[in-house]
Amino acid sequence: MRHRGIDVSHHNGAVDWERVKASGVEFAMIRSGFGWDNDRQIDRQFKANAAGCLTGGIPFGFYHYSYAMSPEDALHEARWFLRVIQDFRPEYPVAFDFEEKEQLALPLDVQVNIIRTFMDEVRRTGYYTLLYMSGSAISRLYAYAPDVMGAYDAWVARWGADNAGYAGSFGMWQYDVAGAGSIPGVAGKCDMNYAYKDYPEMIKAQGLNGWNHSTPIPEGHDPDIRQAYNALIRDLHALVEKYGSIIK
Repeated sequence: MRHRGIDVSHHNGAVDWERVKASGVEFAMIRSGFGWDNDRQIDRQFKANAAGCLTGGIPFGFYHYSYAMSPEDALHEARWFLRVIQDFRPEYPVAFDFEEKEQLALPLDVQVNIIRTFMDEVRRTGYYTLLYMSGSAISRLYAYAPDVMGAYDAWVARWGADNAGYAGSFGMWQYDVAGAGSIPGVAGKCDMNYAYKDYPEMIKAQGLNGWNHSTPIPEGHDPDIRQAYNALIRDLHALVEKYGSIIK
């Protein structure tokens, strides 16, 4: 099973999502923003892209572009990311984009701790998380800390290769970049991806990304309370799945 998708940000301008879907694109990863604690760093096309995918019936996920240089930075970024995306229920994962040159020059243990801090904070609140990195960079981290890195689903970038080139588990591969006009409806260059998992089915079945099986707290309530509530519901379903047969 292989699903073809694209990832976009404000650099792609206004996207005609009906034309995108008609071209055979099956999903989209949308940049929500970068850094933290500054609403000017929310991607300018974030809401328009999400709305276009919803209207056009294209499943989508989000990615956050990181500048974190410490675990403390990563925690700030994670909490800000959660606030930015809180009004949506993505059918694809939410991803941590870790690729800045300065980040990849950090000691490997620091890189691992930055990634672990962000990923675990977002996952704790009930989202299916995905780690985006280049094939060479993520392979170095996997060789250094396989137990930690192997716990995370990966979105590996490696253009022009016949596979992602990563020894660990990965569910998505960024395999190329399409030139301007190559994807109808997208004016600028557009990264191309394959997803190898049925993420919408997995996410909905597990009640993640807001797809829990009980009534969510209505919009307008404190987002931290809503996130905590949804995390508790997710944990409840996990306990029922694990111990339900014993109780019966």
